[in-house]
Amino acid sequence: MELHANLSFADSTLQRTSTPIPRGALSVEIYERDLLTEAQKPQFASMPNYQTNVAGVTVPLKVFLGKLLGSKEFEELVILSAKR
Repeated sequence: MELHANLSFADSTLQRTSTPIPRGALSVEIYERDLLTEAQKPQFASMPNYQTNVAGVTVPLKVFLGKLLGSKEFEELVILSAKR
């Protein structure tokens, strides 16, 4: 959460969201709904591709082992996407 709050970038065409990294997961699936901010979700919820899988991210070994050992260091995956 700290990185998400402190992340700043000059490109105003991007937005940032996040999705949790489940404990014991070797990969994280990213869906269309994960790319939307909380304010955008009601607007796009009725769209047919709202539940569509758009990417799969392999979790690095350090993150996987850290999550198994109960580390709170890697709690979420920060996603940068085009603004809508």
